[in-house]
Amino acid sequence: VKYLGEAAVEIKVRAEKAVELVNEACVKPERPKDVNPDNDCHSAATEVIPPDSICETSPFASEVLAYAPGQALPANRSDATKALGKPQVDDRSGQYNFVSLGKGGQLELGFGGAAIYDEPGIDFQVWETSWNMRGKACSAYPEYVTAEVLYGDTWVPIAGTICRDGGFDLADAGVPFATAIRLIDTTTLGHSDGYDVDGVSACGWAPSGSLTIVKNAFPAA
Repeated sequence: VKYLGEAAVEIKVRAEKAVELVNEACVKPERPKDVNPDNDCHSAATEVIPPDSICETSPFASEVLAYAPGQALPANRSDATKALGKPQVDDRSGQYNFVSLGKGGQLELGFGGAAIYDEPGIDFQVWETSWNMRGKACSAYPEYVTAEVLYGDTWVPIAGTICRDGGFDLADAGVPFATAIRLIDTTTLGHSDGYDVDGVSACGWAPSGSLTIVKNAFPAA
């Protein structure tokens, strides 16, 4: 009986030590954008795990998650894959290097499992092909777009509306990172196929030349 009692005590001690080891193993993630600041192991199943940064792979959208044009569009304006990869930033007439959203349409773009992180200033840019309208007033050709970003399983609106080329700051959505972008056409032009997406970029990428992207700002009216 005495032997069994000592064995039971030893098992209890080992069990308590195992619990201590598990608790010690529950540490904060190394990435500074810690989505579980209280280091609560019990919430691990519901927290949003920080993915790799898009800057470590490619600073451009790499996959079409959904495309819902707001109207019927010709084939040369409705290929959503034209919004992927490096934007051409070629505004010459007749260049079909874009996909049109159609008035009220939407386009969702992802980054192959990577994410855009909130850093100081603009976090991602949207580039439009507008055929010789780049740099001109929005009133000259009022095609507009707004954006939402995907954080975990939730689409979050991000403040701001752009025409032509423009940038967004994740701080305006209140999220530390985003794994996808949803572009929503809000064009007011009467006869229009909506905003024409040439591409999306992040990590401070810009084409060679003197283009300057301003957050949520229109060219002078």
